[in-house]
Amino acid sequence: MGKDLKISPEHGLNPSVMACPVCGKDTGVALCGYMRGDKKSPVKMLDLDPCKDCREELDRHALHGFVIVLLDDAYTEGSFWPWFKTYVVVKREAARRILSEGFGMHEETVDEHIKRGKILMPFKVGVKIGLVQ
Repeated sequence: MGKDLKISPEHGLNPSVMACPVCGKDTGVALCGYMRGDKKSPVKMLDLDPCKDCREELDRHALHGFVIVLLDDAYTEGSFWPWFKTYVVVKREAARRILSEGFGMHEETVDEHIKRGKILMPFKVGVKIGLVQ
């Protein structure tokens, strides 16, 4: 279990609906509690794990390679809505090279992502490393 939840004096438990990063379907509720400056939590926020249906679809593709889910830059710049753009499937060897050389990830982190078979990243990063145009 993580840290204790600090209750917001103004917003209480300060809930936010979690949304699938692929289809946008509601996946649960996050209790944000006190946020710096006692801000109200966003109405929706990105769940880092896809919903059951999308996970099954991505897992099916991950059997044949590594899935890179590209999120619209509006989300990564603070929109809090999971603006899914597209996904690409690459060979696991290519994914290892992209993650270690392109991002400079430590080998243990790369291994963990390779085991999971998928990763989320901003669309503009996908463009920068040549996955999409």
